[in-house]
Amino acid sequence: MTTTGMTGFELAVAVATASPRGHHSQDRGVALSGPEDGAVVVVCDGVGSCARSGEVAGQACVLAAAHLREGGAAGIAELPAVVAATLPDEGIGATTLLALAADRSGELGYCLVGNGMVVEAHALRIDEERVQMSWTELALPQISLLVGKPTLASHLPWTGLGAPPSCIGGRRLEPDRTRLYMACTDGIGSSEERPVGSAPDGTLWRQVDPPLAAVLGAIGEQWHLLEACAEPAAELERILGAALERLLDDGSLEDDATVGAVLVRPATAVGAAT
Repeated sequence: MTTTGMTGFELAVAVATASPRGHHSQDRGVALSGPEDGAVVVVCDGVGSCARSGEVAGQACVLAAAHLREGGAAGIAELPAVVAATLPDEGIGATTLLALAADRSGELGYCLVGNGMVVEAHALRIDEERVQMSWTELALPQISLLVGKPTLASHLPWTGLGAPPSCIGGRRLEPDRTRLYMACTDGIGSSEERPVGSAPDGTLWRQVDPPLAAVLGAIGEQWHLLEACAEPAAELERILGAALERLLDDGSLEDDATVGAVLVRPATAVGAAT
């Protein structure tokens, strides 16, 4: 579909998932968009200590996607409370929740309950052929260290007072560049798992999760295509799926890994593509 001459943005969505061989995945993901609709991505990671958490993750995905399909980016603010109030607590498992919602005017919202990552990325051009991906982590996980190791401090269902703890945000985008937003389960990366070190001069550094680096590298290699092609959703799905398959083949995935993405590009970026 071509949107040449339109104002605002084009949106493309995709979800890809992979699990180590012989591993029963408890990740779930949903990606929705339409010619006149906004874009919605929801990713949930069932808590591994409960055998049926995948079922809970699937239910949370459906509930969250339905809420955001109706409310769009404006619905992000109440998403954790809505899902917590609707998701049945049958004692069979728990899940994290990561969500993105965007519309064609440039409104974007994001939400993280539990752990994982919500990332904004764009390309820095090295030369005519090459780009380097620059990225920012938008949402931090809810983690407790009371038991001596990182432990989820928020999840769904939620039995505490009020809405589950969450990291929620949003912004109005300017049509100055193509951007990619990703919601990633902790198999791709999560800040509590990253080692922190110091350089000889005393400055601190933190390791980038290798699966995240691999996914961003694969996207950077195809960035020119994503900016210009007529079917960005299909290309985005192919790129993400191939990146996860390579991580599997290399033995680089230790856990279920799911990434949902929303590509937001100015409508004029397609030029004369048809």
